[in-house]
Amino acid sequence: MNTFDTRCDEVQQAIAIKQSLSDAQTSHIEICEHCTALQIEFRRLDDLLEQSMIDEVPAGFADRVMAQITAISPQTQAIDDQVVDRLLAAFYRSRLLQSLLLGLGIAMGVGHIVRFFLGLFITSMAAAL
Repeated sequence: MNTFDTRCDEVQQAIAIKQSLSDAQTSHIEICEHCTALQIEFRRLDDLLEQSMIDEVPAGFADRVMAQITAISPQTQAIDDQVVDRLLAAFYRSRLLQSLLLGLGIAMGVGHIVRFFLGLFITSMAAAL
């Protein structure tokens, strides 16, 4: 695969990054099947990309898209506010949910206290050894 002291990986890298090829690299491509095939595939890929590219984005396109994204009608905002208000009201009225959250908070607090004392105990035991 080495022709004219040119290695395939060097030639293939030059092809991939569209670097201008030296005479030795060009001669290598004429002899090496793998490098020739790679060059053909990269040319095809470049042609496909060029055909699929949009020349220009229409004027004001980004502004129109951003306006649609940020535009919330007052009616939609009012409905969203009502939904949030109802969910919060249901949360505050739910004794079961409040009790569950209180229990979780207490359990986590006790867990942290136990962990603290175990840390002290283990540290003092290690120091005693």
